[in-house]
Amino acid sequence: MSDFAEEYSRLLKGAFESGSRRVSLPKERAALEAFLMDPKQRRHFLSGCHRGFEKVQNRIVRLLQQMEDDATVPSHEKNYRTMLLRKVIDGIAMQQLSWKTWWVRRLALHDVAPATPMDVIQEALQAANELNMQSRQTFALVADLSTFIHVADLLRVDFRGPVPTVSLIELKSGRVNEMLMTQLEKYNPREESLKLVEGDSGIPERYKVQARRMLRQRIRVSQIQEILATDQGTDPGLKLPIRLTETELEEESYDLLLNDLCAQAKEDGVAAGCVDRCIHLGVGFSREPEVAKSLAIDALHYAIVRHLMEPPGGFSIVLEEVKSVVPKKELFKVIDLVHSNLVSVPCRPLVLWGIERDNLMSLVTGKLFAVAALDVSGFLWLGRQVGLDISLSTRREASQTAQELGSSNVPTWGGRTIIVSEGKLLSGFFSRFFNDLARPLPVLKAMNDTLENWQH
Repeated sequence: MSDFAEEYSRLLKGAFESGSRRVSLPKERAALEAFLMDPKQRRHFLSGCHRGFEKVQNRIVRLLQQMEDDATVPSHEKNYRTMLLRKVIDGIAMQQLSWKTWWVRRLALHDVAPATPMDVIQEALQAANELNMQSRQTFALVADLSTFIHVADLLRVDFRGPVPTVSLIELKSGRVNEMLMTQLEKYNPREESLKLVEGDSGIPERYKVQARRMLRQRIRVSQIQEILATDQGTDPGLKLPIRLTETELEEESYDLLLNDLCAQAKEDGVAAGCVDRCIHLGVGFSREPEVAKSLAIDALHYAIVRHLMEPPGGFSIVLEEVKSVVPKKELFKVIDLVHSNLVSVPCRPLVLWGIERDNLMSLVTGKLFAVAALDVSGFLWLGRQVGLDISLSTRREASQTAQELGSSNVPTWGGRTIIVSEGKLLSGFFSRFFNDLARPLPVLKAMNDTLENWQH
């Protein structure tokens, strides 16, 4: 693991420091914005970033191939390292998409990151490298290396024009694919077009299934491009109409708190904290990962007990309300922050958490262990404090929602989900609090403001 950790640290530097090593960036925000407005300086900076991206992407593919061929590494360790490497690619993709998390969420169709054969990845990498040779003002990323881009083969950003463009590129090779692509060009990328493929005499019967799959992919890409361009459309995963709010929420994170807890745990062995009265944190440190985990859980218990002994005004009433319908063991749902981030798609990858690199590497190697718990009573209390009409649903309402949207999309407590003004809060909403390290209070305030504006 120590050898992998050294390699991983080099990858992080290559992925996220190459641009700033190419040019010296001002530290003050105003000076930085002025610096990046200069076309010449921006070109130099982007050139450094994209060169670093390319080197890291090629290196990650080589590492993945080496791991696949290495019989000495246990399968669970291979899976762990693979997800860590893919999160570096996620970090690059997030930067390509200008950190627009609402774009990122539209690119994911699956609950888990699909595995892709190495020969397919190698073929896509060759195509990406050919595109990247055209200009350092562009970068093509192999989508299958990411955990959340499920709708294309390449994600390409191009800064050569007056306005940066983002493209989702499909790679189709072979005589059959070329024939099908030609036939499918006459169809509009809409769901109703799928039925027309059945009666298309130009498509041999044995290729109908493949044709529908290719058309469905075109439909998904079209839906995503519509959302990126207009902020409304059809979600390709849920197949439901969506509309994004006009105002962009600048999320506040608790990165600095987590970083401070990591530093404290390195000194004292344990550290505990609380975010907005509803997320409790515990961090443990030890040279032995199992000991670090045990210490983190002890610290989390301490954080919860301290909160219950000194509750905010009105919290006890909400706690009794929740305890009457939610089992005691579900009042606090515990999350391993690193593991949750690695298996979650999409989210802000842990490589982009605002914590010191040394602390991140300690979390990756298991010397630091961080756990969090969502306090459902505290969350309801916080929502009501900002003015939201928020409560637990009935079991029947939660069951119906799970049937409509899939149980993985509907978190429950005692078989009940959380309702805000008759709308249900889904898994992606809560994911941001543990995977993106977003503070709940600003999110709930923005939700209340948005609902008030729509109602008026």
